[in-house]
Amino acid sequence: MIKRESLQIKAWMVLNGISQADIGRELGIPRQNVCDFIKGNRHSRRIMNCLIEKGCPQEFLAIPDNSHVTEEVAA
Repeated sequence: MIKRESLQIKAWMVLNGISQADIGRELGIPRQNVCDFIKGNRHSRRIMNCLIEKGCPQEFLAIPDNSHVTEEVAA
């Protein structure tokens, strides 16, 4: 299990009008996958990059050392 700041991610999403279902639809994946990612039960570069692109603070995501954020997202 990855230690993510799930409450902070959820609060950020609410403040920005973004739902787990929105992320799932955008990526073509089930909402449950997004939920599992936020809880730290799943790792997904696609979900992580999507949240970062939307402005989610990276410190909330507990990005693993072996994971690389895409260049355009990191800039």
